[in-house]
Amino acid sequence: MLGRNGGKPVVAIVGAGRVGTALGILLARRGYRIGGVVCRSAARAEEAAALIGDGTPHTDPRRGVQGAGLVLVAVPDAALPGVARSVAAARPWNEGDLLVHTSGAASAAVLRAPGAERALCLSIHPIQTVA
Repeated sequence: MLGRNGGKPVVAIVGAGRVGTALGILLARRGYRIGGVVCRSAARAEEAAALIGDGTPHTDPRRGVQGAGLVLVAVPDAALPGVARSVAAARPWNEGDLLVHTSGAASAAVLRAPGAERALCLSIHPIQTVA
């Protein structure tokens, strides 16, 4: 879904650890509105949203992706299939919605879970460690 910020989509971050938070900071600096910031613990989600400078903390990925046109999934590789299924089933996805993961071990196909067939699924992986 497009935001009111120059046509840029609202971004949800599922897995706001080092990679998710770093990408959230960069996206916010570039004028993207951050929607849900999802972590397993509420305290970590609140901390990540504060570091990013935007976003609503969540512990439930299904709630955190509501209203986002770009969902960045930055969870550990082992958690990716389950999180992808949860995100895909969270809401109706439209053409133009983006589902992106940062795993180096999985292709974008892991995001094409039932429910997300209309979304564009991508995989990106940092080529260096993220502090």
